[in-house]
Amino acid sequence: MKYYLFIDETGDHSLSNVDQNFPIFMIGGVLISEKEYKVFQEKINDFKNTFFGTKEIILHSRDIRKINPPFQILFDLKIKERFYKELDDIIEKTDFVVNPVAILKNEHIKKYGKVADNPYTMSLNFIIERTVFDCDELEGCSEVEMVIEKRGKKEDAGLLDVYQKIRTRGTGYVSSERIIRLFSKIDFKNKMDNDEGLQLSDLISYPIARKILYSKNINPAYDILKSKIRKKGWKIFP
Repeated sequence: MKYYLFIDETGDHSLSNVDQNFPIFMIGGVLISEKEYKVFQEKINDFKNTFFGTKEIILHSRDIRKINPPFQILFDLKIKERFYKELDDIIEKTDFVVNPVAILKNEHIKKYGKVADNPYTMSLNFIIERTVFDCDELEGCSEVEMVIEKRGKKEDAGLLDVYQKIRTRGTGYVSSERIIRLFSKIDFKNKMDNDEGLQLSDLISYPIARKILYSKNINPAYDILKSKIRKKGWKIFP
């Protein structure tokens, strides 16, 4: 059975300028079967049509939180309450596995200094090997297509190079043969492609990152997701 792994990032991967209000880089992986993804696409597009009269709306976490265009309807508190309730309901009832990988940048720099590895490179390595383990536990997970949002020509080329090296060399815990056998394709998509899976990974990433940074704070968005986080939990480095 085919699965998709949708990957989105939250936070800046740069180690040269750390935002002390958000000193984390995290990628949120959403592993979902092809069959379940089709159901999710239908539900999320119905949701968009209900609130916006079109499915050509991109659900972007930051724009929703800041009530930026086209989400000005959320200034109406009754609409806002219904919007979040219906969106949370769709996410809660969709069957997928969340694979969060977070790099705590201050600790990473303190431990490794100038030779510290690029957080995105490290995160991709972690998420690939953990996806192999997740598929071992999922019945029928025999093929994974990875989908990542485009970040720029140079960045995408660098990421593709890292992906190919992981496939060639394997990781410390997973052989290259297992990775090649499972991962069939990597696909880079523009935000404007309106990919529903990338929007889902965007929506889940920020609340998880906030939970890692501020574990004692009230976080209702995370509460919806916690049962979907892989059985062995998230990866926090170092």
